[in-house]
Amino acid sequence: MIPIIVLQNYLVWHYTRAYGDILHIWRNLVYFLFNFFSTPMMFRTLFAPWKRIQAEREKQGFDLADYLSTKIVNVLMRLVGFFMRSILIAISFAVLGCAVVLGLAFFVLWTFLPILVFVVLSAGLTLLFLNVHKA
Repeated sequence: MIPIIVLQNYLVWHYTRAYGDILHIWRNLVYFLFNFFSTPMMFRTLFAPWKRIQAEREKQGFDLADYLSTKIVNVLMRLVGFFMRSILIAISFAVLGCAVVLGLAFFVLWTFLPILVFVVLSAGLTLLFLNVHKA
């Protein structure tokens, strides 16, 4: 009688409360990954210079060559920053996509897990007893 009550309680937990717990853990994982890659900050600073590398003018007065070289270096560092942040954003979305797909696959697996355990246990016992009678 007690094994039936335990099995009933397990199945009730498995198909009710466990789904909420798994969803909570999954949301925390997605939130962590989103912030681990600093995705919001990467979008805010998309065109900022990479690692704050900038050229500053050193001379007083106007020198066209110095002015143009400073502007070229600053534009190049902003382009480097744009490409590096774009790559990091793409990696962030790829990892988030994997987390979502794996989470959905886990939900499906979790749904069929009790049935799968019963099927595997039954198949194992059947194979065990079939091999005993052949010997």
